[in-house]
Amino acid sequence: AADLSKLKYYWSIKMRNFLFLLCALVSVQLSAQPFELIGKVKKSKIDGKEAFSSKSISIKVKDSSLLKSGNLRIEFNFKDIGKGFFYVDYLTSDTLYKPLEGDSVKSADAVKLTDSGQWKSYSVILQKTDFGPGNKHHILLAGRGSNVTVSDIKISAVANEAKSSKKSDKMNVLMIIVDDLNDYVKSFGDPQAITPNIDRLVSQSLRFTRAYCQYPVCGPSRASFLSGLYPESSKILNNTDYLREVNPGAVNIFEHFKRNGYWTAGAGKIFHSKFGMYEKGVSFDEYEKFSNAEDPQKLLLKHKFEQTGEKGSFNDYVKKNRVNDQGETVLCYGTELDDDQHGDGRSARRVAEWLVNNESGEKPFLIACGLVKPHVPFYAPKKYFDLFPQDKLQFDDVPLEDWKDKPKLAAVKGYKRFRSEMGVNDRKVRAEYLQAYLSCISFMDAQVKVLMDALQKSGKADNTVVVFMSDHGFHIGEHFMYGKVTLFEECARVPFSIHVPGSGNNGKSSKSLAELVDVYPTLVELCKLPQPNHSLQGKSLVPVLKNPASEVREAAYSVVSRGKVLGRSVRDDQWRYAEWGSPDQSELYNLKNDPLQYKNLAGDNQYAQVLQRMRKLLQGKMALNK
Repeated sequence: AADLSKLKYYWSIKMRNFLFLLCALVSVQLSAQPFELIGKVKKSKIDGKEAFSSKSISIKVKDSSLLKSGNLRIEFNFKDIGKGFFYVDYLTSDTLYKPLEGDSVKSADAVKLTDSGQWKSYSVILQKTDFGPGNKHHILLAGRGSNVTVSDIKISAVANEAKSSKKSDKMNVLMIIVDDLNDYVKSFGDPQAITPNIDRLVSQSLRFTRAYCQYPVCGPSRASFLSGLYPESSKILNNTDYLREVNPGAVNIFEHFKRNGYWTAGAGKIFHSKFGMYEKGVSFDEYEKFSNAEDPQKLLLKHKFEQTGEKGSFNDYVKKNRVNDQGETVLCYGTELDDDQHGDGRSARRVAEWLVNNESGEKPFLIACGLVKPHVPFYAPKKYFDLFPQDKLQFDDVPLEDWKDKPKLAAVKGYKRFRSEMGVNDRKVRAEYLQAYLSCISFMDAQVKVLMDALQKSGKADNTVVVFMSDHGFHIGEHFMYGKVTLFEECARVPFSIHVPGSGNNGKSSKSLAELVDVYPTLVELCKLPQPNHSLQGKSLVPVLKNPASEVREAAYSVVSRGKVLGRSVRDDQWRYAEWGSPDQSELYNLKNDPLQYKNLAGDNQYAQVLQRMRKLLQGKMALNK
């Protein structure tokens, strides 16, 4: 027993010494690195590589020269496992990312995982880093839906490159893409709207009075006009599918321009959701997406919490009273934030910086600014709400019998999120949301001024095409509907204008039917680029830009899903026809006599020939997508 005890003691000493030696080796290895990994990170050998895995990997930079650098490059290999993605977040001194409280955090990129099982190399530049000694971590690889597995991490300083001031001879393009904007713009006919900056831009452009989206929902609409394909051909019919994965042969407009020598950039909502981040480095030379400096709903709850004097923690109060402000109840709130503390204000100011600082260098540019408002929730600085007193707003009630002659599938139940009921004209609720919608539009309009002022200051206005467009329309009580996802004019028609430098038709308008799918081929022709590898289904509007009285199409086409049924609509010069799965579930409206589409004539034998002709037009559009 004594010998066994001595043996155990002997091995415990040996094991302790071994562990001390191992820790010393690990310490030497880490100390040789200019950074260290913080938190629970699993270290292992994978395919012969020393790998680190975790739900999120925190990195703290230790090298004093890197801490003072400002711009850093992080490189690593990552194991492509899982179907999620991970963000590359870091602390920054960039004021456009500054929150009301705490550190400024910027997402440099979002890396898509495709579950290929392969090791892939990755590199991204972190601009204006701000790594203070008191920070818990400096860089975070944050997984979403999958763990992050990386190896061979390297961090190095990057010098600022001097930008050439030489002006490109090629035409530049600035796209202003607005979310959920219907025709509530003064220059497009709404008398209550306060939109002086959009109106000024439109007065210097060709205004298309009959332009239509191809799908009245963000993701499918954007995938359509960015690829130049109708939704059925792009294969994007929802907000969750990623164009590059679903239809890799469809080269989007930014990638096509980038391949042909353009500097491409986007800020804000261009592609839907995080897909814009996925496109950084592929379609975009630069891409940034901004949030508000503070969650406006949280600010509102903070004031209520302080006023009520409720006991307990504020966090518990938030958990108890927070609502899903897009899915449960749409909120209206005039915030205490400044314009440049809202995401849209930041997007506009970043694009303005790119323009003024000549970020494209000697290359021509295609830059897009995606302005989210007036998308819900209806948050904008309070000063814009003050422009629209609710008791001064004017709108007509909907006829109570409006839905007696319409297919049920033509409606959506989104109005419930707006505290409304089908068949009820609640003027108080409608005034509240109309005020909020118009307020968000006026806030968005102010960001258009930031963009146009910067373009003038850049000295490139006389060589830059400017496109102003919305991804689709929006209902504010029309047909008792609120939101999108219908085929009515209020939802399918969009404000759309194109400014071509030096054109004698700037300031004029055209009744030519246009589709958002036409934007891609129009810009390709204006910039004299070759056609992309895939066939574009849109038509160039250059003939209309040269002669506003000309027309390039006889009908405009829009679709929207209802479960497994795809509703399809086509409109010509006078009529709009829609079909919900079969001809017996259809709508026909005379838009000249009934622009608000109250009277469905599909069941009236008097219009049998019109019905037949419109069905033929619809079938022609459908045939393009087979």
